[in-house]
Amino acid sequence: MSKLSEELGVIATIDPQTVTTVEVCSDVVDMSKYTDVMAIFAGGNMASDGSMICVAYTCAAAGTSAVALKTATTVAAGTDNTQVVIEVNNNDLAGGTATTADRYIKFGITSAGSGGPVACIVLGRAKNGPSSDNNLGTVNEIEIHKD
Repeated sequence: MSKLSEELGVIATIDPQTVTTVEVCSDVVDMSKYTDVMAIFAGGNMASDGSMICVAYTCAAAGTSAVALKTATTVAAGTDNTQVVIEVNNNDLAGGTATTADRYIKFGITSAGSGGPVACIVLGRAKNGPSSDNNLGTVNEIEIHKD
């Protein structure tokens, strides 16, 4: 039986930071390597006028020319300690494959107000081999053994 850490790789992030009306985006994901990906956004203690607007974009390999693919319902202003999940699979992309149009995606988050602390982890299921083979270089350790 395969391990969950082999089934899902950590392939992109939005590092923890305070988000405001200026959008911050994740690393770009090459969907030709994955069948599906899931972005998990986490918001902390948001300002009273701070909301979370979470978006999945198709884009160029460099992250430019972004076009909204999926937008999560805005988390209400002042709502603390919430999570938003956006899932994208190859069927969501133009032509249903990640070999031509819409090969690259990224995720973004912004606030309609003063915002607050947020982070995002993007997990991907690889088409071939263990997904953990495609982990970001910033993944420090995968612990699977009992102490």
